[in-house]
Amino acid sequence: TPTGTWGVIRDITARKQVERDLRESEARYRDLLESSLQAVMVFQGMHIVYANRAAVAGSGFTEAELKAFSPAAILRRVHPQDRHKFQEILHHHLDGTSPSEKYSMRMLHRDGATLWVDARLTAIQFQGNPAFMVTMIDVSEIRKIDAALRENARTLQTIINAPDALVFLLDPQA
Repeated sequence: TPTGTWGVIRDITARKQVERDLRESEARYRDLLESSLQAVMVFQGMHIVYANRAAVAGSGFTEAELKAFSPAAILRRVHPQDRHKFQEILHHHLDGTSPSEKYSMRMLHRDGATLWVDARLTAIQFQGNPAFMVTMIDVSEIRKIDAALRENARTLQTIINAPDALVFLLDPQA
């Protein structure tokens, strides 16, 4: 007949605190990504496994539609003149030979509009598997303004350099 009991008691307070801290950290990171103005997408192989709100808004597709894209559908969202460059960048990232650099390229919105984006691809681990994260920002308006400023500078330089030009500056309010 048994005359007693035997047991082991282990203090798991520290482990529970670490788990709680990890959940809070993940929630903060998720909130940060979802509130970012930069489009963020995570690829595993050639499949989108995550897209934040800015990526959804900037592409015109829902997150579910983006995740369902085939590799060919992803490539069709890249401007035809930039597809070869995009494929080279992806190839180097998939084989691990490319550093995280900024790239400029044109993407196609769902409505067919061309968007200039600055993008950075970074190798990461996502849900325990190798992946790469793409962060993008739409720089279309910046490029338009820059082009207009360059054109204005050329026009002014042409006027200034004209040997027999007579320049008048008129105030339309006067």
